[in-house]
Amino acid sequence: MQRTNDYLDAWTKIASESDEIDFTYADWFFMDDTVYHQPDLWKVLLSSKAEFSGVFTVFDGLDKS
Repeated sequence: MQRTNDYLDAWTKIASESDEIDFTYADWFFMDDTVYHQPDLWKVLLSSKAEFSGVFTVFDGLDKS
């Protein structure tokens, strides 16, 4: 649990201090599932003033199937 809190604290700091965040596949790969599925992480990211780019912002939807 401490590791999850540390990870969330790090993203809180990044989101509050950054104007732009570019997510890479490493951000996905190393993010623990307990963090990814935690609403607090998404609240932090969605309330951030930062502009987001990278793999978190692009996906293939079912409409192309």
